[in-house]
Amino acid sequence: MSVLEFVSQAAFYGLVGGIAALAYANRRSLPLGWHVRIFSRYYYWRIKAMPFTSPGAKVTSSTPAIRLDSIPLGKDIFAYEHVLDLKASYDDCDFFGHMSNSSYPKAMDFGRIAMSSSAFLQLSIDGGWIPLGATSFTFLKEIPIGMRYQLRMHLEAWDEKWLYVVGRFISRNKKTSEDVVHCVGVSKMCVKAGRKTIPPWLAIATSGFSSAPVGDSDVDKRTSNWQKSEALRREKGKTPLLKAFVLPNGNGNSKEQHLPQREPWMEQSYWDVEQWEQRRQEGLARLLPMTSNECLLARHH
Repeated sequence: MSVLEFVSQAAFYGLVGGIAALAYANRRSLPLGWHVRIFSRYYYWRIKAMPFTSPGAKVTSSTPAIRLDSIPLGKDIFAYEHVLDLKASYDDCDFFGHMSNSSYPKAMDFGRIAMSSSAFLQLSIDGGWIPLGATSFTFLKEIPIGMRYQLRMHLEAWDEKWLYVVGRFISRNKKTSEDVVHCVGVSKMCVKAGRKTIPPWLAIATSGFSSAPVGDSDVDKRTSNWQKSEALRREKGKTPLLKAFVLPNGNGNSKEQHLPQREPWMEQSYWDVEQWEQRRQEGLARLLPMTSNECLLARHH
């Protein structure tokens, strides 16, 4: 082999190796990488909830049946938190060597789909979904390249239309073992069933969350909303529960000759939601002014 051939081959293999290394370092940003990461999180929870994944596990009484341990049955909606373990990879960082501000929304995408797929799994079976309306970020401290951090998602509050989901980007100080908050993101999300906007209280009440005051261990009280929603699902049969919901002024169809009749379960008074009201209003008070960043650094429950 001549020197020229050796140099040519070395250059070729070096180029191929360099491209492969670059592609590997940026693998999460390759075409369809975002889609794979988004949909894999949803289908992970959806498949995990299927009865065949744990023979003998208790399942819902409505169809399609899912495992009861796959929904937040009896859990406190305000204490519910979904945590993602993430890393500031090369494709997430800028030339300053820290996570780019534009990468935080992408991380929040993964946090939102993971939380909604676990906390509101039944909602998707009932014909609903939760699109994003708006998001805002408060940047507090940089996340250096290669640092591992957690994205902790929780529902802070809701109003007549919007769910306010807070995501906190947190790392652990190795010296003090204390949490360090790097960024706080707030997402406004609404629940939809087709073109209809579903009230947040109905989405929460039918998803399995506790309907009892904090500290009340009575199982019947904690699951009263769930029992009501399961009875309605059995009654509706093949019609998804949220698809059957009728808005107070009809479903917005101009061709309707008469407003569809509303049933008792479509009113907030039908559900046990009073125990959420005080903490819901406290959450709104912290969020809506958007003038004090300190109010979001810690959870006040």
